Amino acid sequence: PLKRSSSFFFRAGKLSLIKRRLLKEYTTQKGDFKGYLKLLLGDFDDSIADLEKCLSGSPQNPQFLNTVGLAYFGADEFLIAKRHFSKALEILPDFDDAFLNLAKCERQLGNYMESNRILEGLLERKPKNEIALFELANNLLNTGKEAAARVHLETLLDIWPTNGNAHNLLSQIDRIVVNDKLFIRMQQILKNSEGLSEDD
Repeated sequence: PLKRSSSFFFRAGKLSLIKRRLLKEYTTQKGDFKGYLKLLLGDFDDSIADLEKCLSGSPQNPQFLNTVGLAYFGADEFLIAKRHFSKALEILPDFDDAFLNLAKCERQLGNYMESNRILEGLLERKPKNEIALFELANNLLNTGKEAAARVHLETLLDIWPTNGNAHNLLSQIDRIVVNDKLFIRMQQILKNSEGLSEDD
């Protein structure tokens, strides 16, 4: 059976966001409500089976492809999820949600450069996309590019000043900068003390 993970659905407050998206999709598409509900509850094994049945009846539906991809992502089956998001984008090239989900897949697979490329491409079209700004900042922070991450987070906070996740990432960056300065200062002190010892 597919393993169950909370890494996507319950991290950084994403559950409510996914709920809104899926319920919006369900109101506009005739899908399998049980599959959506199981996905929201984190029952990935059962949701995948139900949603795949739904997709089989409409295999070219980008919304269904994206939703099935979310279920596989939640089950940590990132390669399968990636195939679904990629196919959704082949059918609907401007599907922002599928772009974002594909970028997250690439990150989970360790392909940070490709994830950044996808997010930067989305931001070229929609420079105020809040999720893309956050995800790109998160990628940059995780690869040691604190200054670049800060730029995107500050842009995000100009759009959404109360975004708690952005504030949390900024706090992480501030701590990293302070720790780096302390480390450099300690190195200078040790170097100076070694110099004094040699003189003695």
